[in-house]
Amino acid sequence: MNAFYNKTVKRFEAVVCYLNKTMHSFLLNNLSEQFDFLEIQLTKLDQSALIKRFNPNKWSIHENLAHLGRYQQVFRKRISSILKENNPQLARYVSEKDPGFNHWVNLPPREVLKRIKADRDLMINDFSKMNPDALQRRAIHPRLGSLTALNWLEFFLLHENHHIYTIFKLIHENRLVL
Repeated sequence: MNAFYNKTVKRFEAVVCYLNKTMHSFLLNNLSEQFDFLEIQLTKLDQSALIKRFNPNKWSIHENLAHLGRYQQVFRKRISSILKENNPQLARYVSEKDPGFNHWVNLPPREVLKRIKADRDLMINDFSKMNPDALQRRAIHPRLGSLTALNWLEFFLLHENHHIYTIFKLIHENRLVL
């Protein structure tokens, strides 16, 4: 019975390892490509369209980009904490409470894009080098609970996709491109 149990556990561990490698590759691919859509769309827009608030209660395209840029910086620091600390508690990020967000909003839109791309390259490099143990290190999200570094990357990409979709809607609902 003990041999059967040990063999089953080893198979299960092998499947989990395979799935983690597959997920890691999938997320790295998204990390390296999902921002390309924005670059293509945004090169067609002039600065006034980027900074205009079409709804006074909602962020402009530029403010969404500034949020993505700043959150990417914050996220990289969070991953560093996950790798250095044991199960850190990470507070919810709120742009309006972050003085660093205002710095990003005050940058020209093209500079925001340039910095996001440069920081993204560093992030891709960091995640590419992580071994399976590093990817399984955990941190506590106030709402989602205990997440692995790989889960945090997935969360980051989903959050970013939400803002990419918001920008897509702003571009097309306001007929900014043909």
